[in-house]
Amino acid sequence: MKKLKNENLNLYLFSNLILVVFLVFGIWKGDFWQDTTVKLPGILAFLVIINTFLIFRETFKTSFSPSESASSGPPSGKFSLCSLRKLISERSNVDYSLLNDILSEFLGMTRDESSALFIAEEKGGFTMIASAGPLSTQITSSRFYLSEGYVILKYPGGLGEEKLFKWDSILTSTVFFSGITHLRARIIPLKGITDIRGFWMAITTPNSRKIAKFDREWLALYLEGILSLVCVQAKSAGNLMVDSKTGLMKYEGFKLTFETEIERSERYGQNMTLMYLKVSNFSNFSPAVKDRVQLAVAASLRDSLRKLDLMFLWDKPGVYAAILTETTPEVAKMVAQRIVSAFRKHISTAIKEMGEFPELSLNAGTATYPCDSSHGTGLADKASDALETAIRKEVPFIAFGEIISTPGEF
Repeated sequence: MKKLKNENLNLYLFSNLILVVFLVFGIWKGDFWQDTTVKLPGILAFLVIINTFLIFRETFKTSFSPSESASSGPPSGKFSLCSLRKLISERSNVDYSLLNDILSEFLGMTRDESSALFIAEEKGGFTMIASAGPLSTQITSSRFYLSEGYVILKYPGGLGEEKLFKWDSILTSTVFFSGITHLRARIIPLKGITDIRGFWMAITTPNSRKIAKFDREWLALYLEGILSLVCVQAKSAGNLMVDSKTGLMKYEGFKLTFETEIERSERYGQNMTLMYLKVSNFSNFSPAVKDRVQLAVAASLRDSLRKLDLMFLWDKPGVYAAILTETTPEVAKMVAQRIVSAFRKHISTAIKEMGEFPELSLNAGTATYPCDSSHGTGLADKASDALETAIRKEVPFIAFGEIISTPGEF
């Protein structure tokens, strides 16, 4: 016969305590067990203490037991890295979407709100190449750069800037609390092969009390290996799909890349903007002017876009395309403004060097997923409509959502 479990042991013990209290009261006031009037009250008092300890044993256990987060090294028990190993084994190709998938897996292990992965550029800036979870505007619209040995976070809208961590310090995690915004994050520096450097920013809520299932620094070891693999693979494969003169990706790679980015944006619930650009009167230029204009557009795109964004040389003369990942219409307008301004500077330099130069302008039009369209074909058509409207109305930029209203110039 199976033993019946006591469903409420605390209630049982508390009832036992009450009975003991009545018994003690009866002994002190009554006139029985006179042979034990000295020893019995002491014994009963001891029983009271024991019962009290048993009642509140769980509280004592919680208060004095060591925290799970204080343990060092990889966790023991049921949890393991099998899900990450399975994620790699099931992949048929290696690209930047793999990093997004890994960061998404990390959210379940670290219980962070969101996270982002940044890599260092040659000019001292940092580009976000992967992310997971809902990122706030203070992250997506901010700039990260290196200054005087520190990684600096510069907020948009003139809010100011803050130091994140010392760049050349030991590769250990740092807790960052913003004094300007509500940002709270743990930052883990990363270093991969071929001098790949960057950092992983794990963003938590201010009042979060969740304990991580797995230490982030152990996960950083795994992330460094995958980051090295993805970057080396992208560099070797990219050489086959990049135009040798401009450095932009060829048109042949646009369709597959665009479909991949649409699927990724849908999977993670993120915005994505498609931008078309066109140089006026491009077909009438001489070969030398065409080459110089192509280089000016390519340089303007590289100066204005992140490494996470994708830039393409189109199949039509003087037309270009850019995929701005995790970008809203408002941010896309700011990016277009930077591109047009940079293009004017590069053309001014070309005029000084070449002398006579034909009159030209650069127009841009955008459409954003999912507010303008939820599928690739519709998004491409609406971005094309926006570009044609910008050319017809002779404005540098217009978004599809602004076609009905009067577009603002900048």
